[in-house]
Amino acid sequence: MSTPTEAPQELPSWNGTQMDAPNWLRDLEAKGHLFDSDVAYFLHTGSVVTTSAKTAVASPEHSALLQQDVVRQKNFNVGNPPPADTLFKQLYDDTRAALVASGNAAGAAALPATAPAVLPDHHILSPDRIMQVDLKLRNVILGLISSRGRMLHYQNETQSGCALLRLLIKDSKATTNQFQQSPHTLQLKSQLQQLKKLTLSHPSQIEFDEIRDSIEEINDLLENEDKMTNNQLCDHFISLITGLNSTPLWLALQMELRVEKVTYGEVSKTTDCITRVLTQFISHEQQIAEKAAAERTGRALKTAEVNKAKDPAKTNLDQRSGPDTPCPICKKMHWRSQCFQNPNADAATKKLAQRIAPKSPAALSLSNTADSKKPAVAASGTTGGASETEETAEAMAAIDVDDIVSSAFDDPSPQSIIMGHGKLAVSTALLEESDDEAVVSTTSVSYTHLTLPTNREV
Repeated sequence: MSTPTEAPQELPSWNGTQMDAPNWLRDLEAKGHLFDSDVAYFLHTGSVVTTSAKTAVASPEHSALLQQDVVRQKNFNVGNPPPADTLFKQLYDDTRAALVASGNAAGAAALPATAPAVLPDHHILSPDRIMQVDLKLRNVILGLISSRGRMLHYQNETQSGCALLRLLIKDSKATTNQFQQSPHTLQLKSQLQQLKKLTLSHPSQIEFDEIRDSIEEINDLLENEDKMTNNQLCDHFISLITGLNSTPLWLALQMELRVEKVTYGEVSKTTDCITRVLTQFISHEQQIAEKAAAERTGRALKTAEVNKAKDPAKTNLDQRSGPDTPCPICKKMHWRSQCFQNPNADAATKKLAQRIAPKSPAALSLSNTADSKKPAVAASGTTGGASETEETAEAMAAIDVDDIVSSAFDDPSPQSIIMGHGKLAVSTALLEESDDEAVVSTTSVSYTHLTLPTNREV
């Protein structure tokens, strides 16, 4: 996936004020990689690589310091420029004096009182080339000063880029008087107090590293009496984890500190333990989240498979969107099964047609179907009634008529009364057939009301 092109980074500029000078120098040091390659290499080693793949040095002392790895140990950069303007001679003498004072005979022998004039094959003595790159560094720094007056002031002060950097560093730190500290120190202390108020919003190694690096950077710039002690740094870093209010994370950190046998006040080991615990905790949380997401995906797939069988769209029966072609019967845009002119329409369409268009083929088809079922029902009802009458007559032949009437009216159950009605009618019919002298008036039987015989002679 392509990412948007980022705007090219540039070296920071300075407006010439003393209050902004420390911040500008720190930004310039952080973006030292934006210098040209020869200038960036010069800032770290004080030397230059020639086209013949050899290292140009300013003096024999410079070559000796490079061979003994002293230059790399000094960690030269924008905030600590190399002494190229003095050709490294003062640094050579100071280093040798320190080795002699510490009793390091081997180190002192490698740096004799007079540097050897013979250089190794990969070194070449070229102070002019070193001066050229040093001047290039000066011009680049002067170009970053936006104030014309301050730029002219520093332009007239020196012709060396390394000397200009040391002058800027000195001017950015005003002298402390007996009444108050320098504005630079006060600004650093204020920044440190603001950084100490930052907390972690969630278990995040990125946030912890940003807070830790910022505090350590500002703390290193302060004087010893203004710095946070090692114990204070450890307490603050541990408090960042405690502030998350996560008991499992706090217990894991305590266990890690005990397992690693970290002594109170060891800042680097404490931060390493915090980093390991945060990494393990975040990894565990990610595994849980991925497992839950996989389970949700599995459930969604199963639900989709179940709904697929129920969804008409998956079985070519989706009628919600309408047909693509007109109905072949009436030439209108609807489904054939929903056409009133189709006698074979579906049941819902036939019922709708019976209400809206009772003379349509669909409605007439439903009416014809209903009429064709009625004779069959009547015939079956007649046959069933005859057989039931015969069976009931045989069963009630020996029962007295008065008992039947009493039973029909005395029984409170509606079903029993209906049965009584039927039995009374059957019994009356039997009496009319068996007794020629008896005169029985017409008996009317219904399931809604009962008319009893009005005149009976035995």
